[in-house]
Amino acid sequence: ASLKSGVALWKEVHRGAASTAHIAWMKEVPLRYRMADFENGSVDDAKYVAFGSRSFSQPPMWPTDKHVSLEEAAHFAACCKRIGKTATAMKRTLSLSDDEDQSGPNDHLLIQVWKYLATCDGLVGAPLGTSVKRGFDASTAWLCSTLVFGGQAVVASAESRLGGLPPGQAVVIDPVDFDQTPPSDKAGASEGFMHPSPIPAVATFLEQALEGGDSHITALAHEIKYVAATLRYVQARLSAASIVQQSLAERRLGGLNENSVGSFLHLHCGHNNAFS
Repeated sequence: ASLKSGVALWKEVHRGAASTAHIAWMKEVPLRYRMADFENGSVDDAKYVAFGSRSFSQPPMWPTDKHVSLEEAAHFAACCKRIGKTATAMKRTLSLSDDEDQSGPNDHLLIQVWKYLATCDGLVGAPLGTSVKRGFDASTAWLCSTLVFGGQAVVASAESRLGGLPPGQAVVIDPVDFDQTPPSDKAGASEGFMHPSPIPAVATFLEQALEGGDSHITALAHEIKYVAATLRYVQARLSAASIVQQSLAERRLGGLNENSVGSFLHLHCGHNNAFS
């Protein structure tokens, strides 16, 4: 798993640099995000730290952005952390409250947003919530691993859905291909158990939550918008014809070169989960 993260960071953030030295070292959380966390405010509005001339409040867009920068990945990580921290604090407060309504704390929209986000399937490892709890480095590695290796998982689902693929035939990705949960597991799921949520479904839920006018959602509007837009970027990029063709070639170990990442073998026993 650490090898997967290192390769993903080398490929995504460092654009296949000649040397891999120091690529996957743990890095200090940027000061602006530490101060925003200390102030308990928006990650895009730290009062005591200047953001400089360049702001990373605009998420990456496909096909304009072929890669995600380290700064954009860090902003994504900071947004996820703030959503999770705020939702967890709300759930704890509601659980201790005597005047809690009959619906229960888990029915509040913000807690539902975090539930979907925390179970977001990165296609090649742990769900997003696990990485968020581990910190900025793990969240950055999760995003890079999804972008670099996730296309192979999506293509594999598309091939299974189409019943195989004749040589030379183009693959058109459908949003359902991002759902990696086997049908047998869905049928046997018990109430209260939640499978990993596919990226398109999570992005849709976040976008719909922003339209509801909930005051707690409004307070986190920037963070939720940025995360939803980044997930849409992931969906659009992994669905693009050029990326699908590349993922197919790498999955089949065809046409490899010094910048190829090779074929990704998903060990469902869990060994791919750490650092991703």
